[in-house]
Amino acid sequence: MSPNKPYQTEKVAVFVFLSAIWIYAGVWVMLGFPIYRDQHLGTAIKYANEGVDLLRPVIMGFNATGTGTPQEFPFWQALAGLALRLMGGWWGAATIVSLLLFSLSLPFFWKAAKEDSDAKTAWIALLFLLSQPLVFHLAGGAQTDGLSLGLLFFFFYSSESLRTKPSYRIFFVCLLASCLLALTKIPYLMVGGGAAILRLLLLRRATVSQWVFLSASGAIALTIFWLWNHWCDHEIGRAVFRYRPLTFREIPDWFLGSWEYRLNPLNYLKASWRALACLWGSFILVGLTVYGLWKNPRSLGACLLYGALLTTMVFTKLVLIHRHYYLMYAPGVALLNAAALFALFPYPKKLIPLILAPLLLLSLAQGLIDIEVVATGDPHMKNMGTIIAQNTSEKEKLLILGGGWGGDAFLHSGRNGLSVDDTALPENYDSCRSLKALGYTKFIWIAESPLLHALQITNPGGSGRTRERFPVKPTPQTFSWHTIFVSDEIVIKELP
Repeated sequence: MSPNKPYQTEKVAVFVFLSAIWIYAGVWVMLGFPIYRDQHLGTAIKYANEGVDLLRPVIMGFNATGTGTPQEFPFWQALAGLALRLMGGWWGAATIVSLLLFSLSLPFFWKAAKEDSDAKTAWIALLFLLSQPLVFHLAGGAQTDGLSLGLLFFFFYSSESLRTKPSYRIFFVCLLASCLLALTKIPYLMVGGGAAILRLLLLRRATVSQWVFLSASGAIALTIFWLWNHWCDHEIGRAVFRYRPLTFREIPDWFLGSWEYRLNPLNYLKASWRALACLWGSFILVGLTVYGLWKNPRSLGACLLYGALLTTMVFTKLVLIHRHYYLMYAPGVALLNAAALFALFPYPKKLIPLILAPLLLLSLAQGLIDIEVVATGDPHMKNMGTIIAQNTSEKEKLLILGGGWGGDAFLHSGRNGLSVDDTALPENYDSCRSLKALGYTKFIWIAESPLLHALQITNPGGSGRTRERFPVKPTPQTFSWHTIFVSDEIVIKELP
């Protein structure tokens, strides 16, 4: 290695993996199946078509009148909406926004890792991060996850800077990071904040100014989070025929989980298996993380892991059942893996990245298979959207059962309306009259995806599962309504 080009092998390996993430996300877009979450992409499409309103983002299909349904502050949705408008509505524009935001956040991860150890370990940690199956799959997703992870990098970099060289300038940078993170994903702020507190407690006696700066940034961020959620409760409360409860005030159990849920070991067993696929892909890498934690129990990686575990104990149900929340663990695992590698090989040679890369590629491939990325290419909802578009007009509003809670069927059909879980709403005479007055004309059942069913029955304990053709079968009342279209996969009826 030339002395003028230090860490050249590590840099090349990182560049290759980052390029692979861009290519991977781009291939899915070119195949016509971009990685996305419907509630996020749907809001971006609304912004592209109707203009950006940061206070009133709309989740497609969530209520009958299309009023605002804010959850996280729509930073990503606004940027993606502008990109979609500039690129003529091409969904790949949203993917490019996510890839750019994620890529631009990586220097914060590298700098924090370098301050915690050294530059060579930081490059290897970055390599471990980019090769994690969940990071690889979601970094370019048209959704908020890549941005949330990037903001976590920004926060723990700024909190580390606040610890090592406290000043008012660094405080305001940390405050900005904490506020952005609080408005985007509060559990991620808890991960970073928990890690920052532990670093102050474990490494050395902290000064009063360090505690004051960190506490102030957290307190201000939480105040802004409270004000934003107060607005969310107010705006969502305006909804007419709301799909389901959405806010923390309405359904705290959905976010936190009950004690019964927390004390059920089966939930943690399932979560551990998901985490293996999402963060490591290979049992060998799990051993590397454990060794890194044993050798460096007070490192940044260890504190981030402790912070993620603490957050899981608070937001237990939210984290355990949502695979994308496992991204909270990604930076801690990557840092510990890198530390373990250099503890095992105290005098690393230039060939280590070249030897490591094939192992990471194999683990990545195994992890991607285990997290069922094949479902990204499921054509079912796309086909259903085509049928809906062929049998309805743009001016009509639709009731759709089985079309995804975030409006997936509306995304693919280019139509507007309301998602429902059963037939109760249109079967009620008064409700049906009100819906008709709002312009609702048709009721649609969509059957479960054959591919998703096939993936479910391959899981342990799922062999006896039977595919439900429709989430709720037509009742005698709905069966008598005039049929517009019927097949094994979809039924379209005229509202009475």
